[in-house]
Amino acid sequence: MARRAGVLAAILLLLVCASAVVAQQSNGKGNGNPLDQLWAEVMNLSARIAALERSAGGGGGEEFVVVDSTGKHLGILMGTVGGNHTPHAAFPFQGDWYLVPVVDDFIVRRDLVFATTNCSGTAYAQGDYGLPPALFPRAAVSGPGYTLYVASGPDTTLEYGSYIRYADDQVCLPTPGSYPRRVFPVTAAMTLGAFTPPFSIERTTFSPQ
Repeated sequence: MARRAGVLAAILLLLVCASAVVAQQSNGKGNGNPLDQLWAEVMNLSARIAALERSAGGGGGEEFVVVDSTGKHLGILMGTVGGNHTPHAAFPFQGDWYLVPVVDDFIVRRDLVFATTNCSGTAYAQGDYGLPPALFPRAAVSGPGYTLYVASGPDTTLEYGSYIRYADDQVCLPTPGSYPRRVFPVTAAMTLGAFTPPFSIERTTFSPQ
């Protein structure tokens, strides 16, 4: 009976996600491969359901968890995103869940970009835009200390004038003649430097660090 209920729930989830994708395509808002969009919707809704269960005290079951070399739990494996099919872990922070891209040997980092030519003012980052921000808040990891930056405002289009490379938070590099890119403003939240690669996956009960 429990297995049958689980199958029915999975079918219902797929139908809901498929309806969302079809609605986006019909309204002219969809882009890219519809199957990729469907997978993104399934992944996002699954994470939200898990988060709601935990907030209501209904968690505790085993899940696929991304763990570091010391056994620390980075987050719950949600699937892969983008053309490179990078695995993403749902990382809990201050009551919400942020997707952190991670591979065997490192957490994937991104450059911070600026509208100015000297890296002053608001910092922006590029994200995984196959994922609806209403379901997963935007986030990016950058800098040698693996700082988690979370969105401080909505997505925007920016023709930026300088950037700081993801591996170095001290050197500002100009970008003359850059073209507009889709970004989001960010603010530093916390560091993920306490997690030590290599990373692996275990089926266990998730325990936030």
